[in-house]
Amino acid sequence: MITKRDIYTIHRETISPYAGPGSVEFNPLAGGITYQDPNYHIRRYNGDHYVFECVLSGTGYAEFNGTLVRLTAGDAYILHPCTFHHYYSDHNDPWGKVWFNCMGNLVGHLLGDYQLGFNCYVRDLNQSDCLMQIQKLLEKEPTHNKTDLALLLHRHIGNFSEKLNGQLMERSSALAMKTYIDQNLSTPPEHQ
Repeated sequence: MITKRDIYTIHRETISPYAGPGSVEFNPLAGGITYQDPNYHIRRYNGDHYVFECVLSGTGYAEFNGTLVRLTAGDAYILHPCTFHHYYSDHNDPWGKVWFNCMGNLVGHLLGDYQLGFNCYVRDLNQSDCLMQIQKLLEKEPTHNKTDLALLLHRHIGNFSEKLNGQLMERSSALAMKTYIDQNLSTPPEHQ
């Protein structure tokens, strides 16, 4: 649902709406490809759907959870309903991206089970294939593919979670190593 406070600019996109039956469990809305457009800009204050996007080329920015994140090719993000998010293209190096919007309890449960129950992003996912397959499926058959869309989305969420957890482990290992070095820098070696 678009409210008076939501701001969208008209941009160059291929949009493939889902035309089949939806349900409370899973309701696909649309998928698309955003082409490089320096004026691309979406500000959503209290959206009613989930947004899954992967940057294919160029650079863009996403503001959510009180932070601004610079995103480049291979990066992906997930935005939740009922949250503020603002995302836009870099004017000098506009992004191209693939995206999928949907609603439903299934999506919320999957994200919760994969510990992605918050707006988040991942670097270098480099696996936009699930979102691209969703887009192609919506273009080819927009009415009778709800189960296939759900399975592809599940695979995308799994890939996203695996990559994010790997990056968090790398960061926590690096932080633990730095903390150890900082704490023991002035300690003389025991066996010299």
